[in-house]
Amino acid sequence: MSAGRVLKWSLLGLKMVLSVSLFVWLFRKYDVFAAMKETRHADPAWLWAAVGVFFVSNLLGSALWGRLLHMQGVEIPYSRVAAYYFVGLFFNNFLPANIAGDFARITAARGHSERSAPVFSATLMDRMIGGLAVASVAMGAALTAWPWFHDLRVDALVAGLFLISLLMYLAVFRRDVLGLVEWPFRALRLHRLERRISDLVDGLHAYREKSGGLTALLAFGILIQLMRIFMHLFVARALGLNVPLGAVFTMVPILGAVLIVIPSVSGFGVREGASVLLFGMVHLSGASAISFQLLTWLLAFLVSLLGGVIFVFRTPLRWVVSLRKAAA
Repeated sequence: MSAGRVLKWSLLGLKMVLSVSLFVWLFRKYDVFAAMKETRHADPAWLWAAVGVFFVSNLLGSALWGRLLHMQGVEIPYSRVAAYYFVGLFFNNFLPANIAGDFARITAARGHSERSAPVFSATLMDRMIGGLAVASVAMGAALTAWPWFHDLRVDALVAGLFLISLLMYLAVFRRDVLGLVEWPFRALRLHRLERRISDLVDGLHAYREKSGGLTALLAFGILIQLMRIFMHLFVARALGLNVPLGAVFTMVPILGAVLIVIPSVSGFGVREGASVLLFGMVHLSGASAISFQLLTWLLAFLVSLLGGVIFVFRTPLRWVVSLRKAAA
């Protein structure tokens, strides 16, 4: 077995161990079954509102990604960009840190470009804008909520998340800073990988010439992240949870960062455990925090199933098109 496969299976094993361990801890400490039962009494109107706002946020998200692809010279009709985006959303349910979803949409969009680098650069830029947007919302919420709620640990996490996201975004405008990621590959004489990284870095740096458009996309990204946080708020209202508005806008971005940093299978265990700790600061019970996050995940999963349907039917349709072209 190659070293890459060993690493892949080791990482999968680590994720499973962490997810299972955290779930065992949650089951031993809290009545998770009672938390699940709480979701049966959720208000359907609020749940439909949560599904609707999440669905629209992803339509807008696909438009943002499509614009970034356009700025890289990759022209794809919006209907296909949206289809690829939802397929990525579907795959994000099964592997960590949303990486699988990114690779799914990159693979699909790659067919519209002669080179992979522009598609990779656009997708990475999409992530960087999303990261800074959600960190900005968290920072704004933390500052707004300061008079009535502040915790040094939360404040430090939010400030760190915002600072890292801002520095990554600003690095796009400095080729010498971006070039630092090439150094390890050059030092290890991995020249093929170094060239690919250089192409990716050049693609990111190319966005500096469109800084005005990038700023507009950042504002657009903030709107998308606000909608996704409102989804959590609607779920809380559906469950009748009295979670302060500022707490939702501060905690949800931190939850997202935790899911990226800590490996897990689709965030299970990590998301619920972190939610217990974070929302416990605003006196939400452990069972309520667990039901809150389980129901939010379930609604997001249901919306992402649209991407699964697109993925299943896309390949047969492509075969039909190919057969028709061959017969013509």
